[in-house]
Amino acid sequence: MLFLNRRGYAHHLVCHNCGHVFMCPHCDNLLTVHKGVNRLKCHMCENTVPIPDICPQCHSEALFEQGFGTEQVSEYLKTRYPDIGIERIDRDVVTSKTQLETRLNRITSGKSQIVIGTQMLAKGHDFPNVTLVGILDIDSSLFSDDYRSLENAAQLLTQVSGRSGRGNKKGRVIIQTHHKDNLLINQLINPDCTYLNIAEELLKTRKNLMLPPYTYQAFILSNSSERINAYSFLNQLYSELSGIAYNYSNLALTPVMSDKMEKQQNRYHFHMLVTCISRKTLNMFLTEVRNIVSRKSLSQDLRFAIEVDPIIMC
Repeated sequence: MLFLNRRGYAHHLVCHNCGHVFMCPHCDNLLTVHKGVNRLKCHMCENTVPIPDICPQCHSEALFEQGFGTEQVSEYLKTRYPDIGIERIDRDVVTSKTQLETRLNRITSGKSQIVIGTQMLAKGHDFPNVTLVGILDIDSSLFSDDYRSLENAAQLLTQVSGRSGRGNKKGRVIIQTHHKDNLLINQLINPDCTYLNIAEELLKTRKNLMLPPYTYQAFILSNSSERINAYSFLNQLYSELSGIAYNYSNLALTPVMSDKMEKQQNRYHFHMLVTCISRKTLNMFLTEVRNIVSRKSLSQDLRFAIEVDPIIMC
C-alpha cells in the first residue's frame, strides 16, 4: 500500500519559458493538474478549466507539471507493474459507497495487489494481506504554520502505518522524506516511543509557547466580495477593540491579517486572533465584540463571524 495525501496528477502547471503559474481565477489557489480528464482543477472551489496547450502570458508551449499526486503514481505503477492489479482510492475516482466497496473487495480478494490512495485509506480498513506500506512525501505534512501540523502528521503516520501487518504476517513501513533527522519521524520509528510520549513532547512545546490547551483562542472574521470592504470593516473594529482589550487581563489581540488563502470563491477573507489564558475572560471579551458589531450597520455583502476554539488556523 502506498499513501500520498495529494490527489490529482500533478500539484500545478508552470510555463518553463516565463514562469507563469496557473492559478484559480476565483481563489488564491494553484490549479491542480488532472490529466485523465484533461482539466486543471481548483481543490478549493472545484472550478475546472481545460489543460491549455500554450501559456496565456508568453504563448510558449513549454508547459510542464510540477509535483505529483495519486493519479501520476497510479499511472507509473501500471507501467512499471503491468501484470499486477493496481487500485487507486481517492475522491476523484471514488464518489460513492458502492464504488469504494467494489475497490475494497478487489483488494481483499487479491485481484489488486498494489494500492495507492489518500486519507480515504488511512483508517477504518482492515487489509490482512498488506505487509508493506509506503508513505510518500511526508515532508508536505511536517512543515506548516499551523501549530497542530506535527500532531496531525503523527496521527496520520500512525494510522497509515497501522494498515501494515494487521494479520499474522509481519508488517513493514517505509517513509519517504528529505529530512531523515526530523525529530517526529525518528520518534515514530523508535519502537520504544509511544504515541503518548509524542503527545507529551508536543504538549511541552505548546506550554512553552502558550498555545492551546494552555490558552484559549478565537478568530474574529470578516469576508466580502470587495476586498477593501472586508479589510476596512475589520480594521475599524480593531481600532475600537484595541482600546478596550487592556481591560481584560492576559488577553492578546492581533492586528488584522489576511487568511492564508485570502481570496476564496471570489470573496476576500481577513481575521484577528484573540488569545487568552482564561476561558471566562475570553468569553466576556467576545460578548463585548458582539455587542459592538450589533450596533453597526453592515452591508448585505459583508459577512462577520466569531470562531471559538478554531480547528484550522486561518
